[in-house]
Amino acid sequence: MPDTFDSAAPPSQTWIRSSRGVFVLLLGVTLAISWGARHRSWRELNANPETRFAQGVPASGSDSYYWFRIAREIREQGGNLGARDPLRAWPEGLERGPTPAYSWLIALTSRAFDGDVYRAGIALNAILSSLFIIPLCLYARGIGYPLAGLLGGYFGGLGHAYVQRSSVSRVDTDGGTLFFMTLLALGIGSLRATATLRRNVILAGLTGLSLAGFCRWYGQPWFWFAYLGTLALYLTFGGFARRQAAVLGLVFAICANPLSLLPGLAGLAHFLRFYVLPAEETVPNPFDYAHITRDISELHPVALWQTLAGVVDLPSVSALGLIGFAAFAVLRWRAALPLLPVALLGLFALRGPQRFGMFLAPLVGIGFGFALHALARTWRESSAPGRRLAEPVAYLGALALAATLLGHTGFASDPKPRVPVRTIAGLQQLASRLPPDPAVLASWGSGYLIADVTGAATFNDGEAPDPLVHYLFARAIASSDPRELVRIVSLLSTYGRSDLHAALDGRREPLAALDALLDREARTAGNVVLLLTERDVLPFPAFFRTGHWDFSLGEGPEDGYVTGDCERSGKQALRCTGSLGGEFGVDLANGRMSGGRWLRRVVETRDGVVVRATEHAQQAPLSLELVPRGRAGSYTAYFVSEPVFKSNFNQLYVL
Repeated sequence: MPDTFDSAAPPSQTWIRSSRGVFVLLLGVTLAISWGARHRSWRELNANPETRFAQGVPASGSDSYYWFRIAREIREQGGNLGARDPLRAWPEGLERGPTPAYSWLIALTSRAFDGDVYRAGIALNAILSSLFIIPLCLYARGIGYPLAGLLGGYFGGLGHAYVQRSSVSRVDTDGGTLFFMTLLALGIGSLRATATLRRNVILAGLTGLSLAGFCRWYGQPWFWFAYLGTLALYLTFGGFARRQAAVLGLVFAICANPLSLLPGLAGLAHFLRFYVLPAEETVPNPFDYAHITRDISELHPVALWQTLAGVVDLPSVSALGLIGFAAFAVLRWRAALPLLPVALLGLFALRGPQRFGMFLAPLVGIGFGFALHALARTWRESSAPGRRLAEPVAYLGALALAATLLGHTGFASDPKPRVPVRTIAGLQQLASRLPPDPAVLASWGSGYLIADVTGAATFNDGEAPDPLVHYLFARAIASSDPRELVRIVSLLSTYGRSDLHAALDGRREPLAALDALLDREARTAGNVVLLLTERDVLPFPAFFRTGHWDFSLGEGPEDGYVTGDCERSGKQALRCTGSLGGEFGVDLANGRMSGGRWLRRVVETRDGVVVRATEHAQQAPLSLELVPRGRAGSYTAYFVSEPVFKSNFNQLYVL
């Protein structure tokens, strides 16, 4: 298949035509390896259900439970879900958008699993996550670099970051995102300036429909602009006549659903502001969505070597592959244009956000494939002996590379679900004890899980958590005044988001506005349950900072839990390890740690009840809280400052 729009002919046209069978065989092998990794995890999950299920509900990702719940509602209500979702943004409810395509597909697939949307979602995710290999390989073969597609699919499907986000332990739309993006690359790359207008119009229309499906699948209409821009660049530099390019662009835009224009503009602005532009340039106040994004762990920057290790756990190998991709992008830039959105997201991961690491892995494989093609071409065009063996040797080199690095990919990894089984089991116990028409106030990261498992409404959840509700929740649990917690719960139960934002947004004196808001008359919220879980311990410093935000300084103090593991080494002695440094001892009789450090108090709990509390040095900065775990004499230790000790969260949850 000649690369008609590139200035240079493809490096191996004759070889490509004669090796179609080999290509199809290796495409099947690549798919089998990627699917094999997911199938192994599926077998292990079914062999040991007690480690991954709580009464039929699987441990999965935080967002998974939204897809599960909507899929179940589609099955039960026949797709007539109503204009507002009553389990979100209580007490108002949240206006529904289009029915999520993923949930609809899970509901459809559940027919093969006796109506079980959970197992259907897991199986569907395992299948979808490898499908991107097919359009990627076809695109690469179409431009003359089949090994780039095969290795791109191999590294992309088995990259640690992608396996983590598309495993059986994390049911989410990421499993299909790469498929749509590579399908769009194939569609755009298949347009030819020398082809008939009819052929190109049909391809442009089908590619536009693919984009419409992608926007519906991923819920990010700003991709409409990303791919419209990609197509415009491709047509501009691909030798297309202006009239033909205009027709193809119009057909593409119409079939891609032009109603995505305004939502796409808003989505693009949102993405650039909160995910791309440096957060350090401004200090957002807690009523700004940027305040939430700065605390999302997957958006935190990590070291470059860690990002590269998200492909294979040999960062230098990933770096070599990216160098090869850079050569491909420069030397064959016209052919590489359809991959522009994937490349931009993947290279953005080099700045640090872990969220985009999954887009980096295919680029590494494409780079290695391009390098092998370049070496084979150089050998074949030289006068060196055996030059007719250049292409078969390139294939063998690709196989050797894949076999050598298999153990360094995510093939044998077993990603852990973000939501532990014990949390699900606890919520199932809670469900039977909830009041009528219950509403649960909890951190937004648990919102989807709570609604799915308990059937209760929530105040805040994922996708687009409301920053004002998040601030009030953080203030309630970080405060040391239980009366303030009660006021905030009553306030949230009485006024919807629109009323709260009308009272606070844009106020020059936010503290005065907050005080006035908290003084408003509010009803008693007898059906509201405050839910605190172990998932709130690690991010508590962010809750503390938000809840104690100083609006005049534009910042808040960070304080939280310093954790450790302790074992009894005597009746009144502990041996501990943890964040305070190395191994150290604790004398419980006098509240003294190794190195002469004193403790303000030591508190021991059992089954949610304080069984012993001993006061020691009143001026000491830290208190020790001991929570039994596992065998007798073994504890999880929390070292906390006095403000954290007195916080509503600590008093209600840990103690």
